[in-house]
Amino acid sequence: MARTVTTNKTQWSQDEVAQLWIEEGGDPRYAQAAAFIATTPGVESSGRSDIVNSIGATGLFQIYPGNATLKDARRNVRAAIAKFNAARKRGTGFEPWASSESKWGPYIDKQTGAVKGGKGNGGFNPINSAKDAIGDLIPDVPNPLKGLEALVAPIGDIANFFSGAFELLLTPEGWRRILKVSIGSMILLWGINQLSKSVFGGSPARAVKKGAMVAATKGAGAKAATAAAA
Repeated sequence: MARTVTTNKTQWSQDEVAQLWIEEGGDPRYAQAAAFIATTPGVESSGRSDIVNSIGATGLFQIYPGNATLKDARRNVRAAIAKFNAARKRGTGFEPWASSESKWGPYIDKQTGAVKGGKGNGGFNPINSAKDAIGDLIPDVPNPLKGLEALVAPIGDIANFFSGAFELLLTPEGWRRILKVSIGSMILLWGINQLSKSVFGGSPARAVKKGAMVAATKGAGAKAATAAAA
């Protein structure tokens, strides 16, 4: 195939990288998907063939280990095709770019190579991607109110209790329930009182007092009988 894409530049579009993929012998079914990974902002190189990251991954597809020759777009695409074909023998082929899958995965069908939304950015929103990239750099900030939940919860329970009690007073059904509880409590107390009378002949305190008097009387009678016998 004749080479139609020149490489004397550093910024690449998705269609240009897809064409390079095909020209260098890559499977055409995966050309757009591969180009999406290479050119989408915030994924791999964002379409820059001269990019070298902090660990030395180089060029459009961030080939690692990298070298200066991989800044050449064609060489870089050729290396990416080799990695893709090797990975496809035991997987989908996209494994070499798994570290950025959270960003390209929602848009690519790894089995068919289809890109959601068709050619172009495949439904990709560059603004959202930029937000995601910035969000990855910002640590999670703890919620300062989270520690107050344990203190607020009991207050909410108390408020719910009084709210429920107030609702009882506003409805006929609520009053019926209150009367039932009150009458039931009165019957229960009356039953306890009657049981106390039958067992102790009155209240428990009166029974204790009566028992003490009986014991004292018996003691006095015993002493008098002993004195008479003497």
